[in-house]
Amino acid sequence: MSTSSTASTASTETLATALPAEGTGDLAVAAAVRLRNRVQVNDAFGVTTTQYAAGDVVDAKITVPAVAIGNGASGAVINAKLTLAQSMPATAPSFILHLFHDDPTGSTFTDNAALAVVEADARDAWAGSIALSNYITLATGVHVFDSGNVSLEFRCGSGHDDLFAVLEIKTATTFAADEMHLALVIEQDR
Repeated sequence: MSTSSTASTASTETLATALPAEGTGDLAVAAAVRLRNRVQVNDAFGVTTTQYAAGDVVDAKITVPAVAIGNGASGAVINAKLTLAQSMPATAPSFILHLFHDDPTGSTFTDNAALAVVEADARDAWAGSIALSNYITLATGVHVFDSGNVSLEFRCGSGHDDLFAVLEIKTATTFAADEMHLALVIEQDR
């Protein structure tokens, strides 16, 4: 005669296995879903003295480095700021910041030429866009365009932790030659 019994299995998960792979031993870090980080790119976009038409690219595509905690990781851009350090042009500019979670290598981004994104890059690499039209003057010749609160979700490609950015101007504007600085506030998924 045979007898059968039902065995129960106990969970083998411990606090050590519940912590993140790069765990610090800090339980608060393990419990957090997202943590904030600010990424600054100085001299991100250079402007020239040739008038920009509405829809033109300003400078070229840039890399915004280390926005995620690792290659292929995700997060959200929750604020963008663009600093212009010169007298405000006669026509106050308005911008759109286009962000890509993979390098849009099939597209062309040429300073003072129309934005041209190919279908494959729009479909596979584009994370979204952020309007930068409102600005505040902090001092003579120092203006900050602020997106306000946004939530642009992204997932970096498997081989990097960066975003790629292209700045499009939405107004016909003439600048003095200078560089603009970009800052993104990121909520990184942990």
